[in-house]
Amino acid sequence: MGHVVQEVLPKAGLVYSEKSSLSEILAKPKILPLKSITLERIMEMEERAQKIFEQTRQDSSQDDRPTTVGQKRAEEGPDRPTLGDSTSSPPSTSVGRPSSSAGRPASSAGRPSVS
Repeated sequence: MGHVVQEVLPKAGLVYSEKSSLSEILAKPKILPLKSITLERIMEMEERAQKIFEQTRQDSSQDDRPTTVGQKRAEEGPDRPTLGDSTSSPPSTSVGRPSSSAGRPASSAGRPSVS
């Protein structure tokens, strides 16, 4: 015949429900900022980055005007190595900067000093 469904009762107590009017309640309006300070800072940073990008793009487009090989070498001068220069050495690191990421010279990285 019919299927019997077992009744489920709450373990924490009786379930309470209230029937009342569902009319709207007026409350004090909350004023929210249109943009947070953080969002404004991010937008300013993006605008500055965009301006810098545009300036560098314009500068590089002005520098890319066609030149002959002789003019380019004359502009570079003797202190700027060319691509075919076999005597050029790799760029050296500055004296004041550490050579490892931990802030110590590579010779002492990971080892205690032994005296």
